[in-house]
Amino acid sequence: MAAVFLGLVACSPQEVPEFQAEQAIIAGALDPVAVRTSPLGVEDAVRIGIISSRNVQNSAIAIRQSNNEVIINRALYYPELYASASVSAGSTTPVGVEAGLRYTLFDFGERAAKVDGAIATVDQSRYALFTEIETSAEDILSDYIDFSIETAGLADARSYVDSIRLLEDGVRGRVLIGAASEVDTNDFDTSLIRATTEVGNAEAQTAAARNTLSSALGISVGSVLSPQQIYAQLQTRTGLIADDSLMAHPRYLARQSEIEIARAERNAVAAGLFPAIGVKLGIGGGLNTDGDFVNNGIVAGPSVSQSFPLGGGRKEAVANADLAIAIAEQNLTEELRLLKLEAQNARTAFVNSNQRVEQLKDVVNISIRTRDIMLGDYEVGNRALRDLLDAEERIYDARADLNEARRVNLQNLTRMIFAYDQASGKLYSAPE
Repeated sequence: MAAVFLGLVACSPQEVPEFQAEQAIIAGALDPVAVRTSPLGVEDAVRIGIISSRNVQNSAIAIRQSNNEVIINRALYYPELYASASVSAGSTTPVGVEAGLRYTLFDFGERAAKVDGAIATVDQSRYALFTEIETSAEDILSDYIDFSIETAGLADARSYVDSIRLLEDGVRGRVLIGAASEVDTNDFDTSLIRATTEVGNAEAQTAAARNTLSSALGISVGSVLSPQQIYAQLQTRTGLIADDSLMAHPRYLARQSEIEIARAERNAVAAGLFPAIGVKLGIGGGLNTDGDFVNNGIVAGPSVSQSFPLGGGRKEAVANADLAIAIAEQNLTEELRLLKLEAQNARTAFVNSNQRVEQLKDVVNISIRTRDIMLGDYEVGNRALRDLLDAEERIYDARADLNEARRVNLQNLTRMIFAYDQASGKLYSAPE
């Protein structure tokens, strides 16, 4: 199974060891996190996010609760102490008491069904944890990508200002010698104000993205990898995924566990229609009409226990259990369909957004070449300053479009990784 186990102990019907959830998640479930704040790596960010996630911790605790249910149900196989008291009229001992040891020998599989159901619940809790881990990782990666894109946008905005400022001396010098008019100065100042405003906006957006990521991780993040570096690290196969691969997805396995739980509950309900047969050994006694205690001595013999509701409903309880199995089986089929659809859609979206990125790279390169040609023309007096300033603006706008395309592309790549259940091999490492 591609889903990462994060150090959890596999729980089999034969053995259900105690699971120290919090310690496994925090102390040993993930590889040691060597935090590099300049820049903070993708894997480090994802691991810190998983460890910091309250939902992940709660899901881990739920596994311990499920394990406790296994222990509770297995305790039914052991003898139990009992005590009973009764009051009767017209008897020489109107008050009777009995206490001792009772053990169920045969219950038509009711106890075994309850244990099986509890073990299946442990498995379901484990897969729910895996799903929560992946959800947390995907959310963190989304925030990480946003910060990276905004940082790239800030760098482009500053580059835009620098490109405008490179023209300043030439523009003002031409005005001084009469080779250009004040219109050129006004055009230059307007473009510089616009570029400076873009820097201010980019700084605000970058700070907001940094704060979002830092808040999610619980640490102060200085910088992250560039969009290109993220893409190189997350690159994955883009072929169609087979159904058998999707059947290893934790969401699919959780649905399988639901079927096992429903079947176990059905077996328990069916077995409950029959009496539980056992033996008991105890001491009986009571109070006679004079108020004296009467010792009845050792009480030993078979024990048969069964209740018969006068209102009926026993057959309907089994029917409902059968319906629960049918619903769980339908949910499993639907989950596979959804997983396959999500994988196909994620792949299509990624391929399309990848093409969009490549197209916009060409647009940026063409815009730069055009600007360079215009700059040469401007220097020899064959091109107006306004044309050159417009060319610089087009370069900036093209880079902004490219950054947004990269954001969409990386988000689509992320969705494809999680849809293909490959996150455990790319974003964090599971122990053997």
